[in-house]
Amino acid sequence: ILQKRSKWFYRTLAAEIETAVAGLHEIRGTVETTFVESLSPDDLSRALLDMQARTDAVALVSVDHPLISDAIRECAASKVPVLSLLSPLSSTEVVGHVGIDGRKAGRTAGWAMSRLAGHPGVIGILIGSHRYLGHEAMEIGFRSYMREFAPDMRLGEPVVYLDDGALAREAAAEILGGSPDLAGLYHCGGGVSGVVQALEEAGRGSGVFYICHEKSPAAVRGLVDGTVDLVIANSPREVAARAAAAMAGALTGQPLDRTETVTGFRLVTPENV
Repeated sequence: ILQKRSKWFYRTLAAEIETAVAGLHEIRGTVETTFVESLSPDDLSRALLDMQARTDAVALVSVDHPLISDAIRECAASKVPVLSLLSPLSSTEVVGHVGIDGRKAGRTAGWAMSRLAGHPGVIGILIGSHRYLGHEAMEIGFRSYMREFAPDMRLGEPVVYLDDGALAREAAAEILGGSPDLAGLYHCGGGVSGVVQALEEAGRGSGVFYICHEKSPAAVRGLVDGTVDLVIANSPREVAARAAAAMAGALTGQPLDRTETVTGFRLVTPENV
């Protein structure tokens, strides 16, 4: 169960999961992918319970919410293991999690921002949803690094944009319009095209150090034209391979340990894109 089909990352991840499952040796399986078009806990829990009836294991990208935990509990009672994907979940019934260490990613963003932003000033923060525990971990890591090593930079309150490109544009425009001494922008989540558009419209691309996540086509274009300065890139292929292995392990009684389910990330700049 993935998020919006319109997002490059999720379409790419879906294709990589198909390939990864086809290459499994432990089990023979097929993949069914459901794209949920909102962050609504009602929609996500319904999608999960619908999947429960016809699948053996589920990997789920979801916000954290009691309705989601209840649906995961029902799946567990039906012997359908649920794996959290990309963003952790608080449910004790999940069989594991596959994704990057959000705190490390956030602190890495803080390291880059503190050294590479052109001048001291305000740092704006965009976050898809506070209920995405992965986004929350990135923000916490970013703030902890900046508080420790760049106390002269002032961090703004995060602006939530529900992981939507159009809302990301509005949120970025709000930050740009409200902070004339804006030095940087840290973006936890998708919708990079909207932020790039807001920076271009404000004529602020060259004066704001912009860090985002995922090497999407929009992020690559931003790197090339100078609007995006640094991308913290997850690997859809690695996520897919580890998710497929984790689900197979849950079905065959061979769960993976944490070192096998924490995926890496790399830093992409205009010079190594």
